Amino acid sequence: MRALDIIEAEHRNMWRVTNALGVLGKRLEAKPEAGDLHTVELIVQYLDEFSERFHHPKESDLLFARIRRRSNAAAEIIERLERDHEMSPDQVARIRDLARTTHISDRAGLADLRDEIASFRLRLDEHMHIEEEVTFPLAREALTADDWAEIDAGFAAHVDPLGAANDDDQVALLRARITQLLPAPEGLGGRSEMVTMHLPRHAADEAGTLLEIVAWSAATAASRRCTA
Repeated sequence: MRALDIIEAEHRNMWRVTNALGVLGKRLEAKPEAGDLHTVELIVQYLDEFSERFHHPKESDLLFARIRRRSNAAAEIIERLERDHEMSPDQVARIRDLARTTHISDRAGLADLRDEIASFRLRLDEHMHIEEEVTFPLAREALTADDWAEIDAGFAAHVDPLGAANDDDQVALLRARITQLLPAPEGLGGRSEMVTMHLPRHAADEAGTLLEIVAWSAATAASRRCTA
């Protein structure tokens, strides 16, 4: 089950970068600073090159496929998560295009970018909570030792660039920008881990659990970001 630890670590970094996006979104609404749009592009590059190219495909092709094979109860929730994976690249591309084409003085363009960032953060936050609170318990209960051996090997094959020592200039710049935007322990400059805010834990087999989480309202999810 090492793959679940890897996913959680990758989620922590995604929470960090999306929280940094949230800070940038507020700046774009109030008083944008020089370099903010470039920082948005750096974050989008990370999301595109790691999350969309490696993290999401590994989840769909390895973890989700095997959960669906072993558990009939998982079908609805896996379909929801895979729809999120299909939608994500388009939304990431819209954020990238807006960051590239919007001038720092273009108030209407900045408002569009701010709204796209808020929508993306909401969807991704809900997605990661559902994975950890519903999908992980299903996986622990349903998957076999052979399933885990293959899943763990697949997840170990690609390393999150923000989760390990990395000398790449773009990654180093992204880490520095996130550290400036987020206080410790959320920032990436220190070694302490971010304390994430999860939904209350429910037993995976309780009636209505899946529907309750899928039906999360935007207002409820947004209220959990009071420190972002």
